[in-house]
Amino acid sequence: MTPVLIVEDEDLVAKTMGRWLGACGYDLAYAANAQDAVTAVAQAPAGVAVIDVGLPGEHDGLWLVDQIRRDHPGMAVVLATGHDNLPASATMRAGVVSYLLKPFGRDQLREAVAGAVRWHQNAAFIPESGLKLEQAAAARHSAVRQQMDCPPVDNATDALRMLAALDATPDAHARAVRITSTADAISSGFSMRAADREAVYWAGRFHPLCRLTIPESVIQKPEALSPAESAIVRRGPADACALMRDHPFLAPAAAVLAAIREREDGLGYPDGLVGAAIPLGSRILAVAEALEAMTHAEPYRPARSPVEAAVELRRCAGTQFDAKVVARVLDVMATG
Repeated sequence: MTPVLIVEDEDLVAKTMGRWLGACGYDLAYAANAQDAVTAVAQAPAGVAVIDVGLPGEHDGLWLVDQIRRDHPGMAVVLATGHDNLPASATMRAGVVSYLLKPFGRDQLREAVAGAVRWHQNAAFIPESGLKLEQAAAARHSAVRQQMDCPPVDNATDALRMLAALDATPDAHARAVRITSTADAISSGFSMRAADREAVYWAGRFHPLCRLTIPESVIQKPEALSPAESAIVRRGPADACALMRDHPFLAPAAAVLAAIREREDGLGYPDGLVGAAIPLGSRILAVAEALEAMTHAEPYRPARSPVEAAVELRRCAGTQFDAKVVARVLDVMATG
């Protein structure tokens, strides 16, 4: 039976609620204040919590609801209060599925908890909330920033040492090496300063940063992304740029990486740049990244053959990608 946590500071009320719900077969737990409830849920997550709004101590029941929604988004909440003027902002909190006004009866409580159980059982099929995704992305970003928290990188040796410290998978590092190799081959067909080619090189090597700040649940999702998930993915290059630009040696590469999702036709992001306004290094890296993505499988699609990838690049030349860069990569592909 679904575990139910009763959070009520009046012992007699808590025992009465427990007797009413226990007769229905629910597995019950109790807490007398918000902090004890947080501890109880951390030790043994419940499916439903019946929470009194007016809890004693530093935190009330509404604070507890916010903690539950942050850490246990699939948990349903029934709010109980002795005040009939509870603000709408309280009852409309995500996860609050019912609202009981004291004194309530046995049947009211049972009906509210039964509805909460149904909500909890369906929660696995509810897309992850934007708030939860943002919190997961913030945690990932913080973890990567800690990995890069070292004296400013000012040479290639330090940059390689930082790369080794990143918590990226071997596959991600291998992907970055392939992107860098392709970008370098493309760059050789253009008249670029050595410093600009070096910026493209390091932007390619640090390409894993574009994914490291994205929650793993989004990266591994086998179906179409929700709008909230897509928004986090779109921020990947900008997040990578923000993490790199504090290191002087990596600042030029950060600028290249920041614009790899811009498009020739101005429909890209983050700034909607058009054509030559997009740094050449970014245009080169965008094509190298696209070729890598198309020719290697992802959870949501199989890999394409090099011929299929070439057809797609040619189709997008002049709209998504720089036509001259596409022509150069097609030449490189034709010669192996």
